[in-house]
Amino acid sequence: MSTQHTSPPARPARKRPAIVTIIIVVFILETISAAVVTLIYAAEAGVFSQQIAQTIRVELSDVQLPDAALYIRVIASGLLLIANLFTTIGLIRMRSWAWTSAMVLMGIRLAFGLSDYLFGSPAFDLLIFCVVLVFLLNQHEVRKAFGIIKETHVSAQPIKRANDAIRR
Repeated sequence: MSTQHTSPPARPARKRPAIVTIIIVVFILETISAAVVTLIYAAEAGVFSQQIAQTIRVELSDVQLPDAALYIRVIASGLLLIANLFTTIGLIRMRSWAWTSAMVLMGIRLAFGLSDYLFGSPAFDLLIFCVVLVFLLNQHEVRKAFGIIKETHVSAQPIKRANDAIRR
């Protein structure tokens, strides 16, 4: 007597529209940009100075510690980088949670952009980038591709009957 193992039914593959590919490319570029920004903030905070000092064996007695806000920015940038990386992978794999994560990340980035604007260093490019990406993510074709909205076929009969009733 042989036992046959059947694998669970495969999840139906979703066709990737061109606009989703554009969003994925933008998220890949944005992840690279976030990595660079995180490294810049970490360098400004002096995160690398101790490692470099040990490597070249120099005492850094006059190094000033940066303020707490810079450390918070480094941590926030690092966390956003990790979230951006996972979201990008999810977008590539067409996961519905990745769409939600992308929207949340754009909201967080908009909040950072607005705070920068309010404190005197406006980053209009970041604000425009976020608004455009939210617009792209909200397109019907994109939401449908990620399974955010279900395609329903509505019968035209009730509308036709309503139009006929109005004409009488």
